[in-house]
Order: sequence, then C-alpha cells, then structure tokens
Amino acid sequence: SECPGQKKYHLLLTAQQTIYQVWQTRIMYYHYKKQQASSKCNDLGGFTRLFAKSGAAQKLPDDEVPSVVVPGLTAAELQQFQQYSVLNRPLSVMRWLESPEGLATVKEDYIFLAETDHIFIEPIRNTATPTRPLAFHFAYMQPNPDFKPIVEKVWPGGDYLKVQPMGPSPLIIHRAQLQKVASEWNEISRTLKTDPVANQKLGWVTEMWGYAIASAKLGIVHEVSSELQKEGAHNTEGIEPGFEKGHGIFHYTYGLEYMLDGKPCPPWNIGQWSLDKRHYGDKHPPKEGLFPPPEGANAIASFLWEKWTEAIANIPGWPDDKVMGTHGWRRVQITKGELEGLSTAKALVGTSWKTSTALGTITFFEDHAKFGPAGKKGTWGHLPFPDCLSNCFFVNGDWWEMWNLNITSDGEMEILDVPKWTKTTGTREEAPKP
Repeated sequence: SECPGQKKYHLLLTAQQTIYQVWQTRIMYYHYKKQQASSKCNDLGGFTRLFAKSGAAQKLPDDEVPSVVVPGLTAAELQQFQQYSVLNRPLSVMRWLESPEGLATVKEDYIFLAETDHIFIEPIRNTATPTRPLAFHFAYMQPNPDFKPIVEKVWPGGDYLKVQPMGPSPLIIHRAQLQKVASEWNEISRTLKTDPVANQKLGWVTEMWGYAIASAKLGIVHEVSSELQKEGAHNTEGIEPGFEKGHGIFHYTYGLEYMLDGKPCPPWNIGQWSLDKRHYGDKHPPKEGLFPPPEGANAIASFLWEKWTEAIANIPGWPDDKVMGTHGWRRVQITKGELEGLSTAKALVGTSWKTSTALGTITFFEDHAKFGPAGKKGTWGHLPFPDCLSNCFFVNGDWWEMWNLNITSDGEMEILDVPKWTKTTGTREEAPKP
C-alpha cells in the first residue's frame, strides 16, 4: 500500500442551523480541509455537517460545507427537556445512521464526532480499532460516588467506576460500534434529563454522561487521551508559545479577555480586548476589527486570533457583517479613579452634546449619563480602541441601546449606533444648570 497503516475516518459534525454555529462550522471546515491537504497519507476523510431539523422545513445554509438534515426534537420535546437542545446530538446521529443520506453514503470505516468550535491543529492520527474507540479525557467526568445512584438508575446493576471520563466529542469510533451505542446513548440521555436528581447534578453535561454510561453498559471501552484536544483561556497558567503542539484539536469553549495593558481579566469579566464566540450569536465575526491581542497576552490569544482571521480572510463569501471585533465589548460605568487618571473623561463631566439620534441630548455626570427627550438615565465609560486610546467612550441605555463615541480633534463627537451600525455626529452645548 502507498500509505501503510492508513485508517481514514469520516468527520461528522453535529450542528444547529443558527448563524452562531454556521460561522463556527465554516472556520472549523476551513482548518479541517487545510490539515487534510497537508500530507498525503493522513487519516482525514470525508466531512458531513449534520443538522437536526425542528419544526418547518429548513433551508440549508448556502455555504461550502457538505450537509445533511435529519428530523430533530420537536417543540414539544424541547419543552419536555427544558430547552436542552444538546439532546439533538444523539438523536440526529441515530437518525443519520438510519438515513439513506447518512452512513450508507460513507466509505470510511470510522466516524470522527466533532463540534463546531473545534479547530484542527494537525492531522489527527486514527488510533481507534474496531473494538476500542478513541476519546478525549475530560477531567470533570471522573467517576463520582455521588453519581452511583444515577448510574444505577439507567444501568441497573452497573458499576459506576466503569464509566469512563469522556464524552461523545471529540471521538473516533468504528461505524459498527457507533451503530451499537447510538440508540442507548439517546435513550439514557433523555432519561437523565427528565430525572430531577440527575438533571440537577449533571447539568449541561447530562448528554455526555448519557454517552459515557451507555458505552459502559454495552461494554465499549475507550482509549482515553489528553492529547486529542486542548482547551484554555486568558487565565490558564503555564501557556507558552507552541502550547498546541502534540494536540489534535483546539476547543475554544472559553472567551479570552484582556485589558489593553495585557493583564488578564478576572473570571466573568469582559476585557478591553475580547475574543469570544458568544459575541457573535446572530452575525458572523467581522472581516475588519479583529485586532491582534495586546502585548503580554498568552499564546492562546494569539493562536486563536490567527486561526480566526486566517479562515475569515480565505473563506469565499464570508459576509461583511457590521459588528464589533475585538474591542468595544467592555462597557463598565466609569469610576472616580478612571476620571482622575484620564483627563479626556474628566473633561466630559458636566457637558452636554446635541445629537440627531435617539440619544437626543447627552449629558455626562460623574456616575451616570442622561440622554433622550425625557433625560433617560444610562451608563457611560471609557472605550479604548487601538487607534483611539483616550478619546473614545460609550453610552448605554437599556438592553441593546449602545452607542460608541469618539471626541475628534476638532471638538466634534462621532457617534456609532452599535445595533443599527449607523453613524452620526454630535456638537457640544452649554453646560447644564445645576
């Protein structure tokens, strides 16, 4: 054989027909194809994006990714399962295996189950066998004595210690074994979700436990590897350049949040530089505006920024959506300390600006702003961009009332209505009377 030992797999990507998952899939597919083309004898084979349809017939996205649609959870079922749409994964896999457009069209013997927010770093070698799948080791899926009654409820007489610390993605599995486990995986996941105790204890990883328990129940033992995937965030310790080497996939499940001086933000805080998939729920990340991470940021930030921007620049037909890039997401009411340290912000206090937008007249106070005909109370603060470090600010009202402001050198105010992505200007008025 020209490629001895080659065992190709077919990548099966489970996804929803949302813009949020469509753009992630396109980035994922770009890097999969890049790694597939990087060497002749790697194991990367065909690719299918699997959509679970709900409700009326849905049109496939008009993009470059090969796709199949199968029936998913109904609206009534989603309500029954508390809108836990992750249950579409085992259901759609099970239905794909049975569909004429599914496994019957696949020539590879192995299936690689993946997710939309996976970036292939290198051509992952298939070390699975017909009787032993390859899965990623999730530390939070360790056997837990507290889960013993939960395991035994769906696997009577089962040993919770035999439940391996892994889930159904990333996973390389022989097609015959996937056919064997799919129905049990689906059934156990549903049972766990509708059991109040199991649902409370397992939470968002309920479906992962469904797969792990189903496998143990059927005697399917996995090779569990920590090298298959890499995860990390801005506050992950020990990250050095080249951190990704030796790992097959980077999973960008966490946002990356930094202040412009390179300091990582505390947990649950948005940074002045922010790269987070959650910003783009209904739009693609922009072609322009994704700036490199600040000096001092860890290697994950530069790695993910490079992977996103490379894909966006090279994917044909990437839409020119008008949305903020890496800057502008941190919108925190200015503090007294910031006012003392930033003369341009201090100079705004007590001033009013007339605009032709819904903002009406904006007036800046130390601890709030007022705007609009009725003097609605809102927040304001510093909003630094790489090309506007001291003269850019924001005003926020209610949810999705967001304006970006730039005080120009000639004393005008340039205003961007963020949700509408429309621009206008404002002029300074006399200070308000006390």
